[in-house]
Amino acid sequence: MREFLDFLEPSHYISSVDRRRYNSHQIGHHILTLPEDDFEIGDIDIFIIGCGERRGSSTHKVWSHAADTVRAALYGMYDWHSEIRVADLGNIAEGATPQDTQAALGAVLTEIQLHNKVAVVIGGSQDLTVAQYEPFKRLERMVNMAAVDMLMDLEEKEQMDDTSYLFKLFTAPVSYIRHFDILGFQSYYVNPLLLQTLDRLRFDCYRLGQVRYNITDMEPVLRHTDILTVDLNVLRASEALFNRKASPNGLYADELCQLMKYAGMAVRLSSVGIYNLYEDEDINDAGAQTVAQALWYFVDGYRVRLLEHSLEAAGEYEEFHTTVDDMMITFKKSKRTLRWWMQLPEGTFIPCSYSDYKAAAANEFPDRWFRAQERLT
Repeated sequence: MREFLDFLEPSHYISSVDRRRYNSHQIGHHILTLPEDDFEIGDIDIFIIGCGERRGSSTHKVWSHAADTVRAALYGMYDWHSEIRVADLGNIAEGATPQDTQAALGAVLTEIQLHNKVAVVIGGSQDLTVAQYEPFKRLERMVNMAAVDMLMDLEEKEQMDDTSYLFKLFTAPVSYIRHFDILGFQSYYVNPLLLQTLDRLRFDCYRLGQVRYNITDMEPVLRHTDILTVDLNVLRASEALFNRKASPNGLYADELCQLMKYAGMAVRLSSVGIYNLYEDEDINDAGAQTVAQALWYFVDGYRVRLLEHSLEAAGEYEEFHTTVDDMMITFKKSKRTLRWWMQLPEGTFIPCSYSDYKAAAANEFPDRWFRAQERLT
């Protein structure tokens, strides 16, 4: 783990507090940190990394210390998941340029991914998502991405920032993005031409109303995700006092926590980034508490991830067969986690929900089935 120190700020948040202030059941009492604790990367399940880079922001360009305000809230919470090993690496050091900072974060995330561990990034501006993508680019692996965001950051610009990073990723000469989902966008802020472009790419877009109306249907969406990026602008203004530009509509904080729990449950997920917490405008640290609670629920979801067995495991799944227009569709339901999978005609299973099974049982092809079929053609 010492090799990470070259990329990190020399002082960790934990050095500014007395650990004796936390009792033995609080996260701050036993969370592993560098360089205070000696541990190997293979010993850890989840790594927390702060990165305050905001020079790629279209509005706030001053270095962010939001990760430390989140730590202040997180460390005081009670740990219900002692079997899950969490390490807080501290903050990525500010580079001479935003690209230098992104490269340092990308190097750390690559090493974590090589060991099949999970990283949580507390940013910073959302263009740091590019660093989350970097391990897949270096390793030449295909990736499924998802964004929880009010906007679609697909503006066409010469200089990449947090409003155009997706455009840069999608139009790169070599792209390893197999699939992309956006959850919680607000139509009146999105050019319909962008939506048409994403639809032609067979990417899936879920409006705010769709997410809130049946949030449980978002679990299968996140279950097949490798990278998740969260822009806190997805929270409604009453939930995001730290964001002057927040919309009157948006997710409630508990709904964000639910999505983060689903992300923690996702076996494929390698990293999640939470961006655009403006700590200098965070009244009573309410935003930091929201992010800390979201991280708590992410770990809570990770515990469910550990319970799931392979789809081939004998006796671990109930199997259901339905016929739609003379086509047999097989569904599997986990006895441990109650999650559902649906079989495509060529034999593979994809994540789905109980509502997909109900649609098939009513002799209707589920929309998720159709979209998956389109991507195969």
